[in-house]
Amino acid sequence: MQNTQLQEVLRKLSKPALKKFSEYLASPYFNKKKTLTDFWGTIKNYAPDFNIDEVEKQKIFSLVFAKKFNDAYYRNICSDMLSALLHFLTILSFEENEYLISETKVEKLIDYGLYELTEKQLKLVQKNLEKTTGRYFDKLKHRIWYRDKEATLKIRRSRNKHEEVAKFMFENNNHKAIMDHTLVKCFLIFLNQHRAAMASGNVFDFAEAKKYLTIYENGLHTNDLFVRCYYLLAKLTFLQDDHFYPELKKLILQKKTGYNNKDMENIIIGLLSYINEKSENGETYWYNELHEIYDFRLKNQLWNLNGNLGYTSLHNIVFIALQLDKIKYAEDIIKKYAQYVDISIRKHVTDLCLAWVEFYKGNAETAHEYLLSIETENMMIKYELRTLQSMIYFEKEEYLALLSYLDSFKHFIAYNSDSLEGSISSTRAKFCNYLSQLTKLKMDPDKKHVVKLKSEIEADSFLLKGWFLKHV
Repeated sequence: MQNTQLQEVLRKLSKPALKKFSEYLASPYFNKKKTLTDFWGTIKNYAPDFNIDEVEKQKIFSLVFAKKFNDAYYRNICSDMLSALLHFLTILSFEENEYLISETKVEKLIDYGLYELTEKQLKLVQKNLEKTTGRYFDKLKHRIWYRDKEATLKIRRSRNKHEEVAKFMFENNNHKAIMDHTLVKCFLIFLNQHRAAMASGNVFDFAEAKKYLTIYENGLHTNDLFVRCYYLLAKLTFLQDDHFYPELKKLILQKKTGYNNKDMENIIIGLLSYINEKSENGETYWYNELHEIYDFRLKNQLWNLNGNLGYTSLHNIVFIALQLDKIKYAEDIIKKYAQYVDISIRKHVTDLCLAWVEFYKGNAETAHEYLLSIETENMMIKYELRTLQSMIYFEKEEYLALLSYLDSFKHFIAYNSDSLEGSISSTRAKFCNYLSQLTKLKMDPDKKHVVKLKSEIEADSFLLKGWFLKHV
């Protein structure tokens, strides 16, 4: 079963999910094929990786079918198992979706004309709606559905009472709930478009986005705080106006919106993107803000959506902590959270983070040793490795080697400019240019040129600006 789609899906299942899948296959209601039950009873022993070589495959086949191995039969049983697994995941998803379960019950009761029972179910839905922990997008959509079904029920029960029906229809304000859901979706689309425009060098159509921001500003919505968060994030991102930052930060840190981790993570990623850009001016204020948000994200497990911590998240929070001289904090973060990074890249990013820590502790040689152990094709790590190696050469006063290395770094940036966002390539290019100038001044000091370089650095925004100002 090496590298099959069945293997790929099975690897994603947690222990509790695998146990539920066993129960699913054992149920005559869901599975009537004994061969599937027997097949699963054998291959589940290979969890969690489900690595089954040719020898094991033939052994499994003989246990299930009690006959000579047939590759076509084996592929068929894998295909049947995959179909059963996907059906199981559909049921699992349904069972986990509080909204969908409620909606299905009410829809069926209305279809059967059981209006009293429908009313009881709707009251129960209304009571539980704000307490649910599902996605907030679903909650907004469910509010629309709830009010729609409430209207349907009243109309069905009052078909001969035209005045009551007319009164209810006149007072129906479901349009604002509809706008809540629509506006959040629109703001999310425009935020993604803005990010894509910045990455590709295209022009973002702010005039189009402004139409939807104006709808919100005209009050065509409820007072939902989740919608407010997306509005503030859109204004903050599009206008680059710090005026909207404090309110958005307060809403996030106080968790006043009642949304779950996935919803909060989406907003925080947008907020971090904004602060990251602001921090390139070298101001300690924005580094502190970055540190606070990253720390909040880690401690509240907002990163733990799929079980893994993104390697960039680990690197970024360590890097930011070091800019604030929080070396012990950075070491503790690596010790506690590196284990959650995907195993395929864990050692590389851990060694990179440890190299940064050693560098800021003044141990350039030890930092260099950590970098030597990194062998990866990951582009972000390659950029960071070259950045730190350049700084190590500078601290060790190996200026000729550094100038040669910077030339190589510049070629690397030019060659790989399409592999990462334009802003990343741009800030690395600035780093190389300024470090090249600074290195030449160290080799041949000129006070006039030093003043000029310092003035240029102070006026610019780029990676590690603060470090440059300490050395210029």
